[in-house]
Order: sequence, then structure tokens, then C-alpha cells
Amino acid sequence: MEIPVKEQKDDDNKGDDDQSQEQPVYSFGVRYYYWDFYKNHEWFIPKKYASLQEEIQNNLKKWQWDQLMTKANTMLKGEELRKLKSYEWKNYGVNMNEPIRCEHILTICLYTDYDSLSCEFSKSFRKISSDKSDEDTKKRNMEYREWSRILRETVECYGTTMEQTKIKVFYHGVSMIYFDSFIATFCCPTSTTAQLEV
Repeated sequence: MEIPVKEQKDDDNKGDDDQSQEQPVYSFGVRYYYWDFYKNHEWFIPKKYASLQEEIQNNLKKWQWDQLMTKANTMLKGEELRKLKSYEWKNYGVNMNEPIRCEHILTICLYTDYDSLSCEFSKSFRKISSDKSDEDTKKRNMEYREWSRILRETVECYGTTMEQTKIKVFYHGVSMIYFDSFIATFCCPTSTTAQLEV
């Protein structure tokens, strides 16, 4: 699926509802909240595991975790990542201009290096069938809460918005969904590419 990037207009008088009348809105997943600031939010996910390491070691062997830590620490020593600072804070506990941390890089490595684990992780942001409740989906996401929290910090506090990139078309593979055009809301990890061949 080709996802063209549209420039957003700063128009305080025009809300999202006006835009959605022009094109259908398709949402990828639920936007959960993991930080204490949001503990009264309906989509807040409480902590189950003490750390990312404890959470992930339910799914990976210790040597795999150690390998990921080595990779993330090595990447963090690179020139580009050493100078990467947060530009947002959003009540996530990340201060403005704070350097990116190893745990942020680690969550990206987890997502890119372990396909089947990433698939299960991504499923925790949406209902697996229409007869399942929101509480069931929240319970599944709680199994990956620390990964979800830190990956979201990585993307939203250190990442580049689609409006800021020079790439203007993104592709995402889906099965059996057809649109002429639509507005997409990505509330879960979503793999995209700038190359149709991929």
C-alpha cells in the first residue's frame, strides 16, 4: 500500500473531524499510555515487570539479551546517535535535549532483529478478533509494556516526523484492504519502506 505524506496545515479553526469528512480514516492499533502522568487515562497500561530486561527475558534467552545489549551499546557509540538529543518531552519523563539512551536503541533492535517476537508485540496493540474486549487487548499489551513505552519514547521524542523527512511516499504491506485514499493513524509499531520492491 502506498502512503503519501501530506503536509499538515496549522489551522486552529479546522479540527480533525473536518479533515476526516474528506477521506476515510483508518487506524492501526490503539494508542496506549504508560507514564504516571496518564494513570487516570482509559488506555493507561500499568506496569507488570520491573524492567525491560525482565519483560523481554520471558521471550528471549539470556545470551540473546546480552547480544542485543552489546549491539545497542556499540550503536550508541556511533557519531550520529551520540549527538541525537530529544526534541520533545510530552510528559514521558524524557527531558528536552536529553541524549538518547541505550534502552531506546535496544527497543529498535528488538523490533528489527526478532521478527516473530515483533509480530506478537505488534498484535498487542489491536484486538485479535471482534469478540475480544478492550480489556483483553490491554492485558496482552501489558506483557510488552516496557518495550512499548520505551519504543514510543524513542519514536516520539527522538524520531523524525513524516512532515520533516525528504521522503514523500511510504509503502506498507497489508492484506485485503482497498482504499482509493485515506488518512492513517498509526498507534502501533508499523513497518514502512520508501521502496515499493521491498
